[in-house]
Amino acid sequence: MCVGYEKNDCFNEVKTKIPKIERRGRKRIRLMVQKRLGGKRPGKGDGMNTCLDFFVHRTSYDRIHFYDADIVSFGRGWIERGERKVTEKLLKNKRVLNYSDWGIDTAYTLAFCRYQVPLYEVYIKEGKLHKLYGKLTDLYTMLMECFAIIQEECKMKIGKGNIPYKKDPVDRVPKEVREKKAFDVKGTLPLLRENWTEEEMELLALFPHPNKRGNAVLPSRCERPFYGSRCLV
Repeated sequence: MCVGYEKNDCFNEVKTKIPKIERRGRKRIRLMVQKRLGGKRPGKGDGMNTCLDFFVHRTSYDRIHFYDADIVSFGRGWIERGERKVTEKLLKNKRVLNYSDWGIDTAYTLAFCRYQVPLYEVYIKEGKLHKLYGKLTDLYTMLMECFAIIQEECKMKIGKGNIPYKKDPVDRVPKEVREKKAFDVKGTLPLLRENWTEEEMELLALFPHPNKRGNAVLPSRCERPFYGSRCLV
């Protein structure tokens, strides 16, 4: 099942490759555009909930697994060791359906707590290797959407009974996971030059002139190099 945001170049490229993949894997692949189900910003959540809707109402399968398309370490073991049993409950949950972009993962997790269903976290030995995220401004949007859900659901009553939880032990974290850059650093650095306040400009004048200019980061209206740090989020 492949769900696209819209029929853009990426969607059309996937469409052209499906027949070859179907012949090679002897599995049918369905490609479709996501439904607009939620009331928040359209995105990942609508795509995942479109999958839920399709599998519940148009197939007889009893399991469904979600994996981001940009995970480069995906393997067969991910499917064989996964489980999901609450699909129908999620699809009937208006709160879950409303979160239509990045916050969907947090919405699912909170729903699991409300349902008091078992949670099982699998550590894949090669780790979860993503492609690079975008600039930190993109991660900021993701962070805010997740926090917004927690804020909206903070009064949710959760039963105090034991929720079965199991986590595979982590023996060794692969170097590729420990040292991977999680976002577009080059695209993020120019953000250090933006939106300086007058107070920050006054404080900047207190820093000594460096002996070497090196890779100094300067705001657009400052003529002196700056080797301090600014929080981007």
